[in-house]
Amino acid sequence: MSQVKAKREAAGLSMSEVARRAKMLGTKLWKIEHGERRLTLEDAARLAEVLGCDVKDFLPQREHEPGSAS
Repeated sequence: MSQVKAKREAAGLSMSEVARRAKMLGTKLWKIEHGERRLTLEDAARLAEVLGCDVKDFLPQREHEPGSAS
């Protein structure tokens, strides 16, 4: 599941509501959530504002950070 979709579902918002608030087409959001379209920085900023999160939340999660002692 994409980070965008996970954040949207956690916020309890429909895809159409998020698209409306982010001022983007629902088909564009669907493609972003399903990996058929890359998330631009501009779109990520709008979605983060709508979903109440940070743009970095949409980045892939890492097992550990470089330079960490684990």
